[in-house]
Amino acid sequence: MILIPITYHSKKYPVGITSNIDEIAGNFDKSSISPIRKYSLHTEYSHMKRKLDNSLINKYPKLKSSQKDNIPQLWKDKEWAQEFANYIIDLIGNNQPPEIIEVHPPFNDYCLDFDNFFDTYIEFERIILQKYPNVKTIVKNINTKNTNVILGKENVNIYGNGYIEDKLGEFTFKISPLSFYQVNPVQAERDRKSVV
Repeated sequence: MILIPITYHSKKYPVGITSNIDEIAGNFDKSSISPIRKYSLHTEYSHMKRKLDNSLINKYPKLKSSQKDNIPQLWKDKEWAQEFANYIIDLIGNNQPPEIIEVHPPFNDYCLDFDNFFDTYIEFERIILQKYPNVKTIVKNINTKNTNVILGKENVNIYGNGYIEDKLGEFTFKISPLSFYQVNPVQAERDRKSVV
């Protein structure tokens, strides 16, 4: 497991946990973003009503029309995925690309098949990787259990080598989705010294 504390609104973490990444909303009611430092782009999640009426979403008729009672329906087909990727690229604009693009799967009231979602997602990924070629790896985690545990025990490597690397002092760590890694460098160094 990778612990990445992300600043969420004005919420505070306990002493000893620091965040170097801000969460920025990238839902369909946003037409621009203004990150100040590294950020995670939290994209549309098909959960809340949206106005679906701004200069950016109006450029994307498939995204705008894929809704029920103004609640977006995600990953309808490959055309939707293409528009979504281009919406994200336009939303990022001239800003530094995000460290993380958080995407959400569709709900089962309009999408009943994981394979269809994943085939559609691959189209989104193709366009994002073309625009942002410095992506290191993409890993699909499979969780078939209906619990509150987010990650399952199986990973499928989609792109890259399945891990990222981080240096801590003289050591280089390979970090995969199921790794535990203290991302606070000051605390990580304290932990390393206490073990040595």
